[in-house]
Amino acid sequence: MSQHRTYKTGEIVPFDGEFETVTGRKMKYKNGELFQACPNTGDNVNWKKCDAKG
Repeated sequence: MSQHRTYKTGEIVPFDGEFETVTGRKMKYKNGELFQACPNTGDNVNWKKCDAKG
């Protein structure tokens, strides 16, 4: 499973971790939760795993 993959709003979170939108908003998710809409706008967005290296 690639950590560089993007996930869409409504998809199931595949593993615990911190994810961010293309605009830089970050949220922590747990395996099995659903990716939410953008916390700022409510729009559907793509999420990606935050880099561990910062």
